[in-house]
Amino acid sequence: MIGVVIVGHGGFASALRSAVELVVGKQRKTADVSFDPQDSTEDLEKKLKGAVAGLQPATGILFFTDLAGGTPFKVSALLSREMERASVIAGTNLPMLLEVLLGREHLSTEQAVEKAIQAGKDGIKTFP
Repeated sequence: MIGVVIVGHGGFASALRSAVELVVGKQRKTADVSFDPQDSTEDLEKKLKGAVAGLQPATGILFFTDLAGGTPFKVSALLSREMERASVIAGTNLPMLLEVLLGREHLSTEQAVEKAIQAGKDGIKTFP
């Protein structure tokens, strides 16, 4: 099963995980990591390494981040380069997380990334 780490500024990650669990229930091999105002990049790196360690064994790791280019994205990207079968996705929304979490037992990391991006795009709607 692919491990999922949700990471972002402030309460983004914990709020998104809470929303996921409200919709589909508690999720195994899922962690949320907050980049708080007092955290340094080294603090965030330690938090992320701890989260990844807590998800093992896993067939891969997906980091879902809030903003491309932000500190959570950059630190996740650097960590992913040290790992096998790890990817980082920015611009995370609820539809993309649900898509991956509900299908990750049968997906490769690459397939999960493709499904996440498509679900993220498809989940954006306007009214009217």
